[in-house]
This record gives sequence, C-alpha cells and structure tokens, in this order.
Amino acid sequence: MTRQEDEFVSLEDRVRKANNAGSDIFISLHCNGFHDESAKGFETYNFPGSSKGWELSSAIYEKVINNMEVVGRGTKQARFYVLRHTKMPAVLVEIGFITNPEEEKLMKSCEWVQTMAKNIIKGIEVYSRIK
Repeated sequence: MTRQEDEFVSLEDRVRKANNAGSDIFISLHCNGFHDESAKGFETYNFPGSSKGWELSSAIYEKVINNMEVVGRGTKQARFYVLRHTKMPAVLVEIGFITNPEEEKLMKSCEWVQTMAKNIIKGIEVYSRIK
C-alpha cells in the first residue's frame, strides 16, 4: 500500500515504494472520469510489451467482468508512469467512472467496493497460478 489515509502520493513515490519493497506485482486502483457523464465501465491497463503485465491485467479483467454487473471496456495497453517505471508486472485498474451518477453511487457502496476488491484478488490468484 502506498498510503493508509486520504493523502496525495506522487507517481514517483508510488513507484519508488513498490520498487524498494521488492513487490511481486503492482496494482494501481483508480476511479475514471470523463466530461460526458454517460461514460461508464471497467477497464485494465498494462505496459505495452509486458507479457506478465498483460497476463495479470487480463486475469483481473476476466474475474471482474465475469462476476460483476459492470460494462467491460477492455484490457488495454498504455505508457502510464506507474506502468512504465515499476520493476514488476504492473496493472492500472479503472473500477468505473466517478463522473457517471450510477457508477458513483455504486462506488459509495461498501458492499460493491468489497465485491470489486474480492474479484480483483481472484484475478491476482489466477495470475499467481499461471506465472
């Protein structure tokens, strides 16, 4: 964990903490946003060319999409700072759009958040068995 409270941690500090901890994987969780409030859905990102990142990203995506009623936006590749500079397989997870009123309401539900977390963990477990 890069933080225990609601505080800002720079991208550089997030990566440094993960790399210094010798972590096996890096998962960055986010709430997406867009100017059009109708945008919605779940998506994962990994660094282009990272086969282990792709496997982790795909495993998480499949568990969430198959076990929750969310719109699937796909498993994608991006050169985000936290994906580019971590030494371990890394995934950025967009759990939904905070700018979408329906998804914002879900994100405020402890039950929904716990279900999301459990499915992300299930994806990590699948990845752990195939790596």
